[in-house]
Amino acid sequence: MAAPTAKDAQARCKAAFGDKAKYESETEDIYTYAMPNRNQYKSGSNKMDRVFDSTAIDSTQSFANRLQADLTPPFQRWSELKPGPAISDEDREALDPILEGISAVVHGTLQSGGFMTAGHEVYQDLAAGEGSMLILPGDTNSPVRYVAQPQREVAIEEGAWGQTIGWYRKHKINAKDIKSWWPEAKIGAEIKKKVDSDHKSMIEVAQAYIQDSDPTSDKWHYIVLFKGQEAAAVEQEFNYQPFAAPRWSRIAGEQRGRGPLHLALPDIKTINKVKEFLLMNAAIAVVGAYTVVDDGVVNVNNVQIVPGALISVASNGTGFTGPSIKPLETARTFDISQFIIEDLRASIKRMMLDDNLPPELGAVRSPTEIVARAKKLSQDSGAAFGRLYDEWIVPIWRATVAILQQKKIIAEAAKIPIDNLNFKIQVTSPLARIQDIQDLEGIIQYFEIAGSVVGQEGMLMSTKLEDLIPWLADRLGVPARFIRNEDERKVLQALIAKIVAAQSEQPQQGEQAA
Repeated sequence: MAAPTAKDAQARCKAAFGDKAKYESETEDIYTYAMPNRNQYKSGSNKMDRVFDSTAIDSTQSFANRLQADLTPPFQRWSELKPGPAISDEDREALDPILEGISAVVHGTLQSGGFMTAGHEVYQDLAAGEGSMLILPGDTNSPVRYVAQPQREVAIEEGAWGQTIGWYRKHKINAKDIKSWWPEAKIGAEIKKKVDSDHKSMIEVAQAYIQDSDPTSDKWHYIVLFKGQEAAAVEQEFNYQPFAAPRWSRIAGEQRGRGPLHLALPDIKTINKVKEFLLMNAAIAVVGAYTVVDDGVVNVNNVQIVPGALISVASNGTGFTGPSIKPLETARTFDISQFIIEDLRASIKRMMLDDNLPPELGAVRSPTEIVARAKKLSQDSGAAFGRLYDEWIVPIWRATVAILQQKKIIAEAAKIPIDNLNFKIQVTSPLARIQDIQDLEGIIQYFEIAGSVVGQEGMLMSTKLEDLIPWLADRLGVPARFIRNEDERKVLQALIAKIVAAQSEQPQQGEQAA
């Protein structure tokens, strides 16, 4: 199929950012109150001047920390490459040790390519609906580079079935850095002049990753455009999707992802305003505001009701009597605000999945309650987990494996279509383990109930324990090399039978000797 032209890429990029612009106001509010230091909508260092409450900031960090610990925990193997349901049992046993070796290489790469730090940035943005990460070839020390991308500069394009078919970034770079970014870039005369002589000029750049229009192709087209230059500066092809753009949730008809901060935004704004009023009231209560008799000296137009204010009035008493200066009566107490703040804080934490462990100062909770809360976390994040698997975990694996194959670190002959039929990614992170534990609970209940009815011998007669153990090992994430395959079990069974037969013959030989 024909690759998209520079004009096509520019038009699709413009359309994607046009759709993104519909949500800019809401997104700016989210970053202002929940992630002010990551707020690129406001330049400069004074980004906290509108924030009076840190509940959303703290809960957003807890959300990102928890999601990383539950989904892609650092220094742990949180997923494995496994044969899919289309693979026969015979081929599965042969593939298990090979795929286990590939999984070890992939996870070694994930620990060394900046994935942990970039992943945490993506999880923070995910609280606001969507994150973005580029997955690109690296150097000798880091074969794969994982780079989080700022959300203000990124827009995505959806296909007919809701999948991402285009990824676009618009940003500015220093002219002198163009050659570092793209050594082979085709630069026009006007931009070349800035590159060669002017090291202060900023060049507006648009990057586009566009999926090939052939639905059977895995190709992605990469196009770089410089503002003021019609021709593409860079044109490349990738045989994998070189980015991951996960969304927490999505509303039908929208391309933009929505996160828990969208749900919590009304409460976040309210608690922020209540805190602002509370602080203003406290300041007035401490410093006071005063009324001043209007005697022609005070300029009424310059009076404001703030701590220490002097407010011009006709009189501070009955008629023309009274003191010249008198304290302004204000609401000195604002006790009801404490109840409002606590309710809002609890609501924000609940929507940010930040209320799953009991408070340190509360009553001692039983293990049953803590397990129940863990199950609730699994239930609350179940739908999002399915989307994260498709838009986050699988693209990371596909891109990492493709790059490692290109670099000959993984044998290129080992074609690994991660399609959930031939090969699948089995997530073994703590969040997935909670779901597996629920499956194991059914097995445990089966043994308890059936054992009480038919007894131990009946269980042995009716249950395929030799098949159950590998299934349990798979659910618990036990490496395949520790589990005997069917041939090994047959050899072991024959050996045990031979030993038992030999032992049964010994008493008979002793009786004959007697």
